[in-house]
Amino acid sequence: PPEFSNFSWFAMIFSCGVGVGLFFYGVAEPIFHYTGGNRYGHAWGDLPHRLPDNERAQAAMNLTWFHWGVHGWVVYAIVGILLAFLHYRKGLPMTIKSCF
Repeated sequence: PPEFSNFSWFAMIFSCGVGVGLFFYGVAEPIFHYTGGNRYGHAWGDLPHRLPDNERAQAAMNLTWFHWGVHGWVVYAIVGILLAFLHYRKGLPMTIKSCF
């Protein structure tokens, strides 16, 4: 028998994915917003260049927290609820293809 259950494997894969995202984007995203975006422009327009440094840093952190806040986790919750419903109520396998 396998050493880990399906739930344990899913939890490990999910944690790795979220951990990598937080490890990289936890630093990269605030810096990106603080410096004013990329060569194609910025979501705020010219605003970051007109703010003082402390306000620009706070705005960058606020936007990062917005991106990594509750609504960012809603996608995972919707898929999880859908899979749970289809598995327990309809008897379908716990795979993404069951959702479609």
